[in-house]
Amino acid sequence: MNRFFSTTAILLALTTAPAFAGPIDPSYAPSGTITFGFLNFDNGLASDDQQFYDIEINGRIPLSAAFGIEYGADVGGLFGEDLNYNAYTLYGYYEVAPGQELQAGLAPSALEILLRDDRLAYGEFQTDTTLLFLTAPVAELIRRDEDESYIALRYAGEFGAIRVAASGHFNSDGDGSIYSAAARYQSVDDAVVDYWVGGGLETVESPSADNSTRTFLAGGLDFGDVDVTIEYVLGDSPIFGPDTSVVSGEVLYGPRSPGFLGDLAFAFEYTYGSANSGDFSIYGIGAEYTHESGLGVAGSFSRRESSGSLDVDQMVLEAFLTF
Repeated sequence: MNRFFSTTAILLALTTAPAFAGPIDPSYAPSGTITFGFLNFDNGLASDDQQFYDIEINGRIPLSAAFGIEYGADVGGLFGEDLNYNAYTLYGYYEVAPGQELQAGLAPSALEILLRDDRLAYGEFQTDTTLLFLTAPVAELIRRDEDESYIALRYAGEFGAIRVAASGHFNSDGDGSIYSAAARYQSVDDAVVDYWVGGGLETVESPSADNSTRTFLAGGLDFGDVDVTIEYVLGDSPIFGPDTSVVSGEVLYGPRSPGFLGDLAFAFEYTYGSANSGDFSIYGIGAEYTHESGLGVAGSFSRRESSGSLDVDQMVLEAFLTF
């Protein structure tokens, strides 16, 4: 197996996934979330309790009017277990024109403008493990492989309601390259129903395996207090093989008018996939309360069903601080 996918395969076997990038922000202040949680796995024959942690931080340091550094980290795992997921961001950016940047270093994939990081119905741990390997681009997976060393070049541009991005990730040992391109359209603010649509491609080239391409499609509707999001991925999966398709849909209810001293949200999500090894599905429900101080709690329940294997139930309780 190509070294790109070594850690991916190990994590998926053990567990068997960035919020939408906002507009360019010159703020110095970092932002992030610190999460600690409890989870229970139950496959009908055995049950296992685990504790996990997740720390995310992101920020920018402008060094001049057009040049600066962006940094970030997403680290987490299970306490007392050799199962961790770590991804780091550190790159220089240069604003070649208003709303347009060139980026170089440990930069994310162009497909970041399409993908979600927060999946309330599945919980933080499953989002960063199982779900990551179903819907995330391969470029995101190698960012979490400590055995991989790479350099990335990325272009990001905003043209009114349209956002575009293109990226290349190059293995420093000559073990492969990953090329991505994506575009996203956001409806105008005075539309009857706010919506967005987007799509992208990712091509993986490797000297030790056939080249592969994946197609990403995504979109969402905003009905005020209710948001609906759909994602679809088709192509050669590094885990499930060729001709793998995954579709995921989420309905999120979060009142726009905050409740008593904070915000309350509820979510339902369903994910279905088809691969050579068989079909699989994951569905879950979740709720989250965030106090105006940034402290919050969340809980979720999900079930994973796969052809030829036991169903797995997962219950998650989390406490977090957002800053």
